[in-house]
Amino acid sequence: MTLLLALALLGDDAARAKELLEAAAAALKDAPAVAFECRTQWKGVDFSQKMTVRLKRPNLARIESGGDDTEYVYVLDGTALWVHLKASNQYLRTTRPAGVFESLGVGPFTTIFFGTPADVLRNASGITVRDERSGEERLEVVGWATTSGECRLWIDAKKGVRRYELRMKVNAETYEQNVDYLKVDTQPKFADDLFVFTPPKDAREIRAADEPVDAPD
Repeated sequence: MTLLLALALLGDDAARAKELLEAAAAALKDAPAVAFECRTQWKGVDFSQKMTVRLKRPNLARIESGGDDTEYVYVLDGTALWVHLKASNQYLRTTRPAGVFESLGVGPFTTIFFGTPADVLRNASGITVRDERSGEERLEVVGWATTSGECRLWIDAKKGVRRYELRMKVNAETYEQNVDYLKVDTQPKFADDLFVFTPPKDAREIRAADEPVDAPD
């Protein structure tokens, strides 16, 4: 393969990746809110958890993780991000940080849902698109690299986001995060106060100068 052909193919993949992400966002555009569960596993640290995710446009989110001492709640109320660490009954409030959707621990689904699919590939390099089959089902796999590591995102024929993978190296050790998105409800019913966080009784607030205890990864 010549260098010019290789560069042309890379350009084609980048364009196709953009199209796929925009199509995934378009598939959700008529849904004012979504709810789903996802399974997250970290290889290299033997850690897994199940997360309940509820999102509402334009910028509301509630993500709950269960399991032993890893239980926590993220609440994005439109102006601030709240984190409640259940095991230690501590909570943190911050103004909504830049890139908040990417930092909620469930991969790029939140970024795609809230209508900013281009942000998924911001500062990305080595963008690829490959076909993959799961039984009789055809999936397209978008791959890219960032400073965080190597990423892959599986998108099905209906442009549904199915799976996300992140591989990164830390001190010569390789870690891998896998997120499997389960059935997405595009017509969920939410309580009026779902995206409001009220600190539980006797909860301790973590100040900016404090070190969080038992903070989630």
